[in-house]
Amino acid sequence: MTLDSKTNDRSQMMEEFKKEGNQYFQKCKFQEAIQIYSKGIEVEVYDGEKKATNLKVTLLSNRAACYLKEGWFEKCAKDCTQALDLLVQDDVIRCKLLYRRARSWFMLTELGNNLANRNKTLLQDGAKDLLQLLSIDAKNAEAATLLHAIRAKHDLQKGTPISQTLNTLKEATNDEDKLQQCNVLLGLITNDESFALDVGRCKGIPLLLELGSAKALQVLSCASSNPRFTQEYGIEISQQRLKDLVLISTSSKELAMPCISVWLRLVLYLDPLNNPLDAISLVNQHLLLQSCRASFSNPDLLPATLDVLCTWTTLSREDVVRSSTMSQQYFPNLYTQTELRKLKPREVATIKKDEYERQKRDKELAKQRAIYFCKEGGLSDLLEQTIKNCHVSMPLRKQIGLVLGRILSSIQDEEDTKSIVQTFIGSTYATIEEVIEEKTELDIKSDRLEHLTMRAFLVTSLLFSQSEVAAWGLIQIKDDISELIRSGEPIAMAVASELVSAAASNEKARPSISYLIKNGSLQTLVEHPEQSIRSGAASAIAKLGLAAEDRNSRDDEENNMELLQIATELLDDSDELDPKELQQSLKTETNRHLKRIAKNTEQNTVTTTSIERGIEVLGYLASKSNIKEELAHGFRCPIDAPKTALQRLVELASIPGASESISSYALATIFGLIAVSNETLRKEAFADKDISMEQYDELQALGKTEEEKAETVDKIPDDNPEAVQERIRKLANANVAEAMVKLIEGGSDTTIEAVVIGLNRMATESSVRGLMIQQGVLSVCIKLESDKINATAQVMKDKKNKITQQAHQCVARLLITTNPAILTTSQRMGAIRPLMQLVRDNTASDLQHFEALLAITNLASTGHDAKDKIVSEKGIPTLSYAMFSDHELVRTAGTEAMCNLIPHPAMMKYLSDAENLRLWLAFAASYEENFECARAALGCLAMSTDVQDVAEILVGLKTFRESALSLLESGKLELMHRVLVMIQNLMLQGDKCIKEVEAAGILAFCHAYVQSYHDGSKLRNLEFDPEQKGLMSVTIALAKDICKK
Repeated sequence: MTLDSKTNDRSQMMEEFKKEGNQYFQKCKFQEAIQIYSKGIEVEVYDGEKKATNLKVTLLSNRAACYLKEGWFEKCAKDCTQALDLLVQDDVIRCKLLYRRARSWFMLTELGNNLANRNKTLLQDGAKDLLQLLSIDAKNAEAATLLHAIRAKHDLQKGTPISQTLNTLKEATNDEDKLQQCNVLLGLITNDESFALDVGRCKGIPLLLELGSAKALQVLSCASSNPRFTQEYGIEISQQRLKDLVLISTSSKELAMPCISVWLRLVLYLDPLNNPLDAISLVNQHLLLQSCRASFSNPDLLPATLDVLCTWTTLSREDVVRSSTMSQQYFPNLYTQTELRKLKPREVATIKKDEYERQKRDKELAKQRAIYFCKEGGLSDLLEQTIKNCHVSMPLRKQIGLVLGRILSSIQDEEDTKSIVQTFIGSTYATIEEVIEEKTELDIKSDRLEHLTMRAFLVTSLLFSQSEVAAWGLIQIKDDISELIRSGEPIAMAVASELVSAAASNEKARPSISYLIKNGSLQTLVEHPEQSIRSGAASAIAKLGLAAEDRNSRDDEENNMELLQIATELLDDSDELDPKELQQSLKTETNRHLKRIAKNTEQNTVTTTSIERGIEVLGYLASKSNIKEELAHGFRCPIDAPKTALQRLVELASIPGASESISSYALATIFGLIAVSNETLRKEAFADKDISMEQYDELQALGKTEEEKAETVDKIPDDNPEAVQERIRKLANANVAEAMVKLIEGGSDTTIEAVVIGLNRMATESSVRGLMIQQGVLSVCIKLESDKINATAQVMKDKKNKITQQAHQCVARLLITTNPAILTTSQRMGAIRPLMQLVRDNTASDLQHFEALLAITNLASTGHDAKDKIVSEKGIPTLSYAMFSDHELVRTAGTEAMCNLIPHPAMMKYLSDAENLRLWLAFAASYEENFECARAALGCLAMSTDVQDVAEILVGLKTFRESALSLLESGKLELMHRVLVMIQNLMLQGDKCIKEVEAAGILAFCHAYVQSYHDGSKLRNLEFDPEQKGLMSVTIALAKDICKK
C-alpha cells in the first residue's frame, strides 16, 4: 500500500492504514504496527477536515500504545501530547492518551537514568494527567492504581514517615529506643494500610527480621496483612529466618504468633492459587511444616497454626479471606452470579474452563501436600501433642480433629488414606513402640493408653470427613474403646466419649459401637462427673435411640427421660457462665475457627462445649412426643433449678452472636420440633415425593399381618392437634419466636431454613399470631428475600427459594386472622409483595396459595393504600389467574381477593371489559359446582354494578338474563341476596338497564316472590334457623324495593 494509490481520499487511506496496523497489533507485532501507523500519520491533513483529524488522533494513540509496549517511553509520551493537541471532543480517547502519557513518564523514572529534579517533574506531570483522567472517569481502576504508585514514589523520594522511622530504627542502640520506633511503625501501618508498601520499598523487611523482637515481628505481620505488600515483597521475607524464630520461641506466644501470622499471609498470597496454572508455589513447604510442628507443643499457638496448616494443605483460602477484613479484590475468580450474567457467553465459558482446570490442579496439589504432611511427621506430632498435652481443652481438641479430618479428606482416594493411617490404626502398641526394659509396668500401661487414645482420636477425625475409611478404622479399634472407658483417665474417656458421639451420627459406624450400650460402657460415661465426658455419651445414646426400630417402646421412653435430665443439666454449664461471659465465649477464636472448618465436614453437628453438647442431645430427643410435652410444660433439672429447660434454650438463642454459633441450627430445630406433631412431620417428609404418606402406609401395610398392624398402631405416640396447639401457646409465651428471629441475623442458610420452618409451624395457631408479630416475626419474614441470600449452585438456589417460600407462607399465616389495623404502615405495605410472589410461585402448594390469598383479602380491606399497593404489584392479573386454579378453595380465595379490590379504578377498568364480566357471571352461575366461589363472584358483581359503565356492559351480555334468573330461582338465600342487590343497583343505572331487567323476567319474579312471602305466613312454615329467617326477610325487602322502582 502506498500514498500515491489513495491520493483522492485521504480519510479512506488513513482508515486502511489503521485497520492494517490494528491487525499487526492484535498479533503482538508491535514494530510492524508502528510502521503502518506511521504511514497513516504522514498523510497530510488540512484544517477543517474533522474526520481526517480524528483518524490522525486515533493513529497517534495506537502508535503510542505500541511504543509503550516496546518500552519506548519518550516516543510514547510525544505521540500522546501531539494527539491531545489535535483532539477536540472524545473523552474515551482522551482518557487513553492521558493514561499512556502518565504511564510513560512514570516508567521513565523507573529507568534510573534521570536526575532527581527531572524525576520529580515527570512524576508531577504524570499525577496531573491522571487527576484529569479521573475527573472524567472517576471509576478508572488502572488510573487510580497508577496514581497511587506515582504518589508513593514521589513521597519516597522526599522521605516518608515510614522511611524516616526505619532510619531512626537503624540508628537506635538500646532496646527501649528500638521498641519505641517499632511502636511508631505499627501505629502508622495500622492507621493507613498503604504505609505497608513503604516498609518494602524502604528495605525494612531485612531490618525487622534481623531485630527478631516480638514488636518487630508484629510490624512485619501487620504489613503482610496487606495483600499487595505480600505479593510484591513476600519473596524478600526469609522463610528460613521465620522458621528459626518459631523454633526458638515456641514457649512465647508473643514472639511466635507474629511469625505464624506471617506464614499464613505467605500461604494466602504467594501460593499458586493467585498465579497462573503453571506457576509454582513460592512457599517452602519444608520450612513451613517445621514451623507448624514446632508450634504444636503450645496450645496458645495451636489455633493460628491450624489455620496455616488447613489453608496450606486443603487450599481453603476463601474461608480465611471471607472471615477476615482482607480485601477480596486480590483474589480473582470469585465471580457472583450477577457478574457472570453481565459477561458474554464466550467469556463465561472461558472462566468456567479456567475454574475447572484450577480446581483440578488444586485437588491434586492438596493431595500432595496432605500426603507430605502425614509422611513427614506432621500427623504423628499433632496426634501426640493433642493427647499428651493436658492443656489442650475439649474445644481445641475438637478443632484439631476437624483440621485432621479435612487434611485426610484432601487425599481423596480411600485406599491411599488407609495406607497412611494404617501405621496408627492398624498396628498394635507393641509393634510401633519399643518397650524399654527400664520402664516400669505402670509406664508401659501409660504409654499403651496414650497410643490407644491417639488411635481413637484419629478415627474420630476420620468420622468428620471420610465415613467409609472411618467405618473401617472403627472396626480396627473396636476393642480399644471399652479399655479407654474403663481406664478412668479423663483424656482417654473424653476422647472415647467424642468418638462414640461422632460414630453415632454415622449410619455405617453405628453397628461398631452399639455393643457399648449392652455392656454398660456408655452408661459408665454417662455417670462420669465431668460434663464434657457425660455429654458425648448422652449424645451417642440419643442418636442410637433415634435410629433404633423400637425407639417408641416404654423402655426407650425411660431412657429418653434420663437423657433429658442429663441434657438439661448440661445447659447449665458447671462454670455457671453469665450471659456476658457466654456471649464472649461465642466470639472466641477457637469457636470461629471451628465453625468455619466444621461447615466443610460430613457431620451435621460439631459441638465444642458442654452447653452445645446438651443442645445437640435435645435436638435428637425433641422428635419424641413425651419430650416435646416435657419441654413445653416447664421441665427442669434439678427440680429446684431457677430456670426451665425451655427458658434456658431461649436465653441461649437470644445471646448476641448466638446465630453464628455451632448450635444455632440445633436450637432452631428444637423449637420447630416442639411446635409440630409427628404426623405432620411425616407429611412434610413426603411433600416433594411422588407418593403421599397415606399411599406409603397402605403399601407398607400390605406386607404385614394383623398382629403387626396392631403393634404398629400401639407404637404411634399420643401427639394430637390440641396438644400441639397448647405447646405452641407455651412457646409463644416463653418468647421463643423472638429468640428465633435473633437466630436469623448472621445465621447460616441451614439455620435460617430451620428458623423459618419453625416460625411457620407456630403461625398455624391463630391465638399466638398477634404475639408473634409483636416479637418481630412478621418484619423479619417480609425482609427475607431470596436475592439477598448468596447462591451459586442450582441446589443452593433451590434451597434459597424454599427458604423464601416458607418465609412468605409465614407472612400469609400471620395475616389471615390478624386485624390489619394493629400493623404498622410498613408492615401492611411490606407484606403485600411477598404475598403476591407466593401466589405467583408455581412451585408453591395449593395450601400456600390459599393462605396467601386469604391474607391479601384481609389486607385489601384496610383502604385505598393497600389496594394501590396490590395493584402496583400486578395484583389484578395475578389474582385473576388464581381464580382458575384446579383447587376449589384457591379459586374461591382468589375470587374473594379480587372482590376486595373494588372500587379501585384499576379493578373497575378490568370489570369494564365485557369478556372479563362474562367470566365473572359464569363463575356466579356455577354455584352447583362451587357455591363459595359463586357467592364471592356475585358479591363482586353486586358491588361493581353501582357504576353505570359496568352495569350497562353486564346487562348487554347474552348470558345475563338466563344466569340472573337461574340464580334467583336457585333457592340459595345468600345467592338470592347478592343477585337482588345487583338488580337493585341496575335499576338505578338508567332505562337500558331497567329494560333488560324487565325483559329477563326478573321483575316478574320479584312480584311473585313478594306476593308469596310478604305476609310472613309461609315463612313460618319453613324449617329455617333464625339466621336464615333473617336473611329471608332481607331478600323480601329487597324484592319489594325493586318492584317499587
